[in-house]
Amino acid sequence: MQVKKSKNVTSVIPEYYLFWTLGNPDLLNKPLHTACGRELSLLDLPAPNPDNGPDYIDASIRLGEVQMRGDIECHINWQDWFNHGHDSDRRYSRVILHVLWNEPEAMPDDLIRKFPHLVISRNLTVSQQKWLVLMKQFQQDRLPSRDMSALPHLSENDMRSFARQRNQRKQAEIRAWTERFDWETAVYLGLARVLGYSKNSSPFVELVALLPPSRLLGSIHPLQRSPLILWTLLAWQGGLLDRPLRRKEASQNEFWYRFVFHVKKQLSHVLPVRRQSILQWNFSRLRPFNNPYFRLAGYAQILFHYQGQSLFQSLLEEFMQRYPLPQLCRKVENILCLPLSIEFQPVFSHLLGFSSLPQNSMGPQRCRLLMLNVLLPLFQVWANLHHHTGFSWYLEDLYFNFPPVDDHTGLKDLDFNDGQKAYHQQAMLEFYHQHQTPRSPSFLKMN
Repeated sequence: MQVKKSKNVTSVIPEYYLFWTLGNPDLLNKPLHTACGRELSLLDLPAPNPDNGPDYIDASIRLGEVQMRGDIECHINWQDWFNHGHDSDRRYSRVILHVLWNEPEAMPDDLIRKFPHLVISRNLTVSQQKWLVLMKQFQQDRLPSRDMSALPHLSENDMRSFARQRNQRKQAEIRAWTERFDWETAVYLGLARVLGYSKNSSPFVELVALLPPSRLLGSIHPLQRSPLILWTLLAWQGGLLDRPLRRKEASQNEFWYRFVFHVKKQLSHVLPVRRQSILQWNFSRLRPFNNPYFRLAGYAQILFHYQGQSLFQSLLEEFMQRYPLPQLCRKVENILCLPLSIEFQPVFSHLLGFSSLPQNSMGPQRCRLLMLNVLLPLFQVWANLHHHTGFSWYLEDLYFNFPPVDDHTGLKDLDFNDGQKAYHQQAMLEFYHQHQTPRSPSFLKMN
């Protein structure tokens, strides 16, 4: 059943709604029809791919009278095939079906001929509005965070109280970091948490705890250090190089293969005995530049840049100047949003198969998340310990004036007006943390 497009639907849907829909055949017409009108059937659809690469691996489809087996990739718009670098990425060479939400208007001829294109929005058995309701409900059932849209109205005093409680919990955790390690390592643990995003924060923090900056830098001669060397050791310790190197077993003479093993052989004494497993890391449903390989490169770049000075002291000095918030944000961005070294480009391209690469260690939005969730509570702990009451008041004022930046999934369905601040989000998250209830089973059965 073809349904007229609705802008208020297309403006809010995430890409993973498309492969959720593929996995629920009752939501799709039988038979399906491609963008050019050819009859299409999904014969064998495996579970979604949890790793890098296409959304479905080794699926079977029938296009007209021809049966094909290969991979399936989903995008909201056809342009994302190029925006995400799939056109020059060998991992996408077996794609046999391109699933879209929006109509493929003005698509280039070479992409039209490359594989069939299935437009989900014109093949639904329900209206787009009903489909969107089903997807949101299914998302609520799957996510560990609960639906926050039913939160009661909180007074301003309640908001401030819950926001303080959340900030105090962050301070307690960071205080534990400083007691186990030191102030410098606490900054890098917080950096790892923020660069790991929600899906990889735990293994990233564990990696830095296993191999803190002082141990890593202290074990390598300054003339041997480079962002790529640091990245290689961290990636090896994190188990992130096992899989790509196994893929390269037939090409052991390749330069980057030999480079990685040379680094490991020369500097293996740096690595702790216990290594992480790649199974600890999550690769599914990440935006391309949120891939842990890239985020780890950003971490290594910052660590290399500040190897001869204290990152903690550099940041503390800027905060101690008590700049207005917009100026302080720019100062912190100048410290942390560094250009990635060009030496990463060939290793990401040849060893890992990426074509589109990030340009900086982190972006401004991620930098502000670090300020809100790590640096403000960290410096509040420091101010309280050193009895800097005025500085503590300044930090609290920053906290209650910080703009909304939190990307927590549970907040996305809530409306925030222009007058609200980050602490309103923090208050709702804290209230929810204290009042969360068990979730009912999913009403949609996935294949």
